[in-house]
Amino acid sequence: MAITEASRLEMHLGLREVLGDSVADIVMEHLPPGGWRDVASKADIHGSTDSLRTEFRTEMASLRAEVESAIASIKADLARLEKRLDRSITLGVGFALALLGLQVQIMLSIARL
Repeated sequence: MAITEASRLEMHLGLREVLGDSVADIVMEHLPPGGWRDVASKADIHGSTDSLRTEFRTEMASLRAEVESAIASIKADLARLEKRLDRSITLGVGFALALLGLQVQIMLSIARL
């Protein structure tokens, strides 16, 4: 049977007749407004907690996988950049040595004149 406002009022009035106004008011304040079927039990809360815990662990595992994937991608990008930088440095040093050699040849040519 669903608890309606009319049935709650009827119960309150009956309690007032039997217990008096203040005690009836106290009893009514301690009753849930929609009936006891709407009140969560320990089992409901425990089940919700287990469900939330499982969902949290799943989300954390997914997040961890995403972070690990992103880190792996960053490492791969850094490795590619390092290779490019090594090539650039090698080419730069080679070019500088070629210019130095050319400058030495020019200096030697000038000195022979």
